[in-house]
Amino acid sequence: MFFIPSSDGDVYRSELENVTDVKIARLGSTNYHYDRLELQESEIDSNRWDIAAVLGTGSEVRVVVPSVSSRNEIGEDQARRTSYYYGWGSAFQVGDATNSIWHFGWAHWSDIGMWARTESKRFGLLMAHRSEEGAHIV
Repeated sequence: MFFIPSSDGDVYRSELENVTDVKIARLGSTNYHYDRLELQESEIDSNRWDIAAVLGTGSEVRVVVPSVSSRNEIGEDQARRTSYYYGWGSAFQVGDATNSIWHFGWAHWSDIGMWARTESKRFGLLMAHRSEEGAHIV
């Protein structure tokens, strides 16, 4: 899971197997209403996706994870969903998670949040409300 916490506004990667989150990019986000992560066409290879931080209303875009997945793994319609604010569905399993036993789901609504499950386990992450303490997840 990649996310922007309100504690420092940088970009982190979290894995279910690890307790510690890893900072992957300094971002300094301060606008929790608009700053977000989404998939965009790779700047290096047009057959791949980058994870990009989109700041404000989209005037500034920074690639934070280049070439995270191919267009074969995630189609254009699916990738476009990461830029929609409203919605819920299956999260994208990219990179090491592609062949994982975990399956993921998400929603932008704080009372649904994000979840991961296997045949015998389920883990959920909810945000109590949208505030400066909230985090945007992708």
